[in-house]
Formats: sequence, C-alpha cells, structure tokens
Amino acid sequence: MARLSLKKKVKKEWFPIIAPKIFNNVEIGETIAADINKTIGRTVELPLNFVLNDPSKNFVWAKFRIVKADENEKKVYTEVEEIFLSRQYIYRIVRPGTKKVEIIFDCFTKDNKKVRVKAVIITAGKAHYNQRRAIRKVIIEHLTNLIKNMEYCELINSVINRGIQNEMLKIAKKIYPIHYAEIRKLQLMKK
Repeated sequence: MARLSLKKKVKKEWFPIIAPKIFNNVEIGETIAADINKTIGRTVELPLNFVLNDPSKNFVWAKFRIVKADENEKKVYTEVEEIFLSRQYIYRIVRPGTKKVEIIFDCFTKDNKKVRVKAVIITAGKAHYNQRRAIRKVIIEHLTNLIKNMEYCELINSVINRGIQNEMLKIAKKIYPIHYAEIRKLQLMKK
C-alpha cells in the first residue's frame, strides 16, 4: 500500500539585505527564507553603481556575504567578501601593442584579515620580460607594506576610490610607461 507523506508548507518571508557600514548601511536587495537564520552564508553580487549611486563605478562589482541576522528588525547584514572588475572592462583596456602584467599575492591587513590581491598593469608598449618582472616585484613589496598598515574597511575604501591604483601607477611608471593600473580582484580569504 502506498504511503502518503504530508509535508507541512512553511510560509516564507522576504528579508531586506543591508550593506556594511562603509556603504552607509544601504539596502542592497532582499532574500527569501522560512527562517531568518537560514540566510546566513548566502551571497549577493552587484555592481557598485547601485550601492554608491555613482554611474562611474558600473564596471566595479562587489560580492557581499550575509553574516548576521537580526530577528527583531527582520533584516540581514553583510560584509564585503570580494571587489572585482568586470571581465569586459579588462578586455577593453588591453590593446594591441601593450603588455598585461598580472600580479597575484596574499597578505594580512592591520586587523589580521587575510586578503588575496589580484592586480593588473597595462604597459604603454611591449615591455621586456625583465621590466615586467621588476614591475611585479616592486608592486608586491609596496602593496604588502601598504596593506599591512590598513584595516580591511580602509582597504575597501581605498580600492573603490582608486587610492591604491594611483600608488601602483606612480611606482610602476618609474620602470616603464604605464597606461592602466587596476586592482582586478580583492578577495577576503577564509580563515
């Protein structure tokens, strides 16, 4: 004989997702769940022009992870897990007759958070291998020293406001003429 399994339908609710304090606690979206605590760990990706109301940040994306749920206010709070550039923007800045220098390294911030930095530098011409290697070495040394003296929130603000990119440009120009210096991805590593 067949068994009937009766599942009780659970009513789901929509919970607003709130951005971190560095983005002025703006609501960035909504998520649906039966229990507010089941939203913890979910991620949301969106361009920063929606969060900052700045159309010039259309190619900069952020990935937010839900880390806290407030049952009284029925809101969920996030932290920034990644900031990255869109792939189309990277394709657009690389031109024929230039070289792309990829730089990837891990370091710790002042508040002891491990971050992975993926930077890209576009040279004005076809730089020799030794020049690209020298650029890579100088940028890694400088950014490691710079990042270890910044907290994670300061680092996010500096990347969004192009402070670190301008530092990279100044340093790399001493070795070879540079068109662009960008942080392609800034990623918070798991502990």
